[in-house]
Amino acid sequence: MATPAYTEFEWQAEAAGNGESGEKLTEVFVTLVKQLDGVRTICDLGCGNGHIAGRLAAHGYEVTGIDASRSGLSIAKRAYPNVHFIEGLITDDLAQLQLQTFDLVVSSDVIEHLYRPSDLLEAAFSLLKPQGHLLIGTPYQPDLTGHVLMLEEVGEYTYRIDRSLFHITGATSLRGIAGLRLGRCSAVPENDPVFGRDEADLAEEWCRRHGIAWLGRADIGHDADNKVVPYGKLL
Repeated sequence: MATPAYTEFEWQAEAAGNGESGEKLTEVFVTLVKQLDGVRTICDLGCGNGHIAGRLAAHGYEVTGIDASRSGLSIAKRAYPNVHFIEGLITDDLAQLQLQTFDLVVSSDVIEHLYRPSDLLEAAFSLLKPQGHLLIGTPYQPDLTGHVLMLEEVGEYTYRIDRSLFHITGATSLRGIAGLRLGRCSAVPENDPVFGRDEADLAEEWCRRHGIAWLGRADIGHDADNKVVPYGKLL
């Protein structure tokens, strides 16, 4: 099935999208970005009217915004002249824009609008430096308060698992979960130099640092021994 043609979102103002909730999400983005070390260049992928890009630029970051909405870019260029804005569609090959790679890619209220959400991830990774960071925000994340979060991974280096655990346990939306359990992390490539720690040790540390209960390992994973998890049932 072909991807539906893009229909422009018409921006009318400089304010954050989704009003008060959008402004709160902007604050979360700014706070998280300021906690990341070594970030100088940022790409706001699906920047809309440039609200988040402009806020980040005000903190001294070099920011580039990409969006397909001409009305949004018109507002953005007028409101935030210190940001470099480019017209582009996430589902297109962004390599043709001949952009630099970035320390960080952010994207807010975009992924839930895409016919193929993985398009956003593919576009973001094409713009990231090898050790870059990705922050994605969406209002459609379920409320996990009181729930146990279970994670597993396959085919990722230990340092990438470490980075993912840092972002996941640091997410403000997960502060009310009952705890975290880690399933199997299989087919982990060898790191050179040796990373020196395993995934369970890392998960336990990040849970401790962010005040999340570490509940140990779970018997789940991308393999034939994977167990069924009955959602919503008290175990």
